[in-house]
Amino acid sequence: MVQEALLEDLLVEYAQTMASAILAALPLLIVFMLFQRQIVKGFATSDSAASNPRPPRGSSVCKGAGPGSAAAIACGGAGTG
Repeated sequence: MVQEALLEDLLVEYAQTMASAILAALPLLIVFMLFQRQIVKGFATSDSAASNPRPPRGSSVCKGAGPGSAAAIACGGAGTG
């Protein structure tokens, strides 16, 4: 009898926990859906490119870059040197 009472305290009600998680996430999802264009435009025009500029096309990074490699993409598509 005491053991049953202790076990009931340790049980996790997953349905109630998941319902609470979904209800907690809904407002954030709705706000994202309403402002999706502005958020994406903000990421696209952010200043991260200025802090990490492309290497110059004649640099050693670009000359050894194979086509389709990360270095070639960073050099603006130059991959064959």
